[in-house]
Amino acid sequence: MAKKAAKVPSSPNTDAPLVSWQPQVSTTLPAPSFKATDVELWFARLQSFFQHRHIGDEPTMLELTLSAMPEDTVSQLRDFILSVNRETAPFTAFKRLCLQRLGESREQRIRQALTSEQLADRPPSVFLRRIQQLLPPSSVETEDPILRELFLSRLPSHLQSALVPFRDKPLPELVVLADQMLALQAPSPFAHVSVALDVTHRVDRLEHLVQQLTVGARNRSLIAARRLGSGNRAYHRQRAEPVVKDPSASAHASAHLPATGNIVSDVLQ
Repeated sequence: MAKKAAKVPSSPNTDAPLVSWQPQVSTTLPAPSFKATDVELWFARLQSFFQHRHIGDEPTMLELTLSAMPEDTVSQLRDFILSVNRETAPFTAFKRLCLQRLGESREQRIRQALTSEQLADRPPSVFLRRIQQLLPPSSVETEDPILRELFLSRLPSHLQSALVPFRDKPLPELVVLADQMLALQAPSPFAHVSVALDVTHRVDRLEHLVQQLTVGARNRSLIAARRLGSGNRAYHRQRAEPVVKDPSASAHASAHLPATGNIVSDVLQ
């Protein structure tokens, strides 16, 4: 019995066109823009940018860094840029100088966290991250009691009282509770609408009352003026009318009055 011939695998079709994958998004992105309010964060973004694009040449890193900075900021570093050719690691030296001149000092950041930083209208979690940004990394990486007490002391008094039973919890859990409690205590938008409608109603009533008082005062003034005018006209009319004497009345009065001479003679007697 003849054996079946082994099936030879067919060779791949070499005539098929090769598929070349091209990126759909351009990877030529500019360096991150300068952030004056947080120079340290900006340099961290630059380091990630250089690492992702395999840029390790210090002069190239410095050139890209300068291209991302505004001219007024670059002018503050003029002395370094004019003498940069003497630096063996220009980007590293430039970064150190920027953090020294443009960024806040360690003492300034700690002072701001301890004295002037407040919760304001931020959620407690956002406020805590801001404090962690200002304080030294050693205080952030560990469960620092100073950071914990500083955070709790800046919360509203009613929120501090509500967190008393949970003060033994780790700080991250405490922050989540603070966010939830503050969100529950926030007034609803319907309350704002109700208050606005009530204020509008009261203003309308006040305007109506003021209008009524104004009309009443004007009417009283008109009535008083009319009365005064009618009184003056009556007075002038009486003055203008001549007084007519009754002859019979005069004769009657003369008959009843004694003569002047008789009165004098009676007194002398």
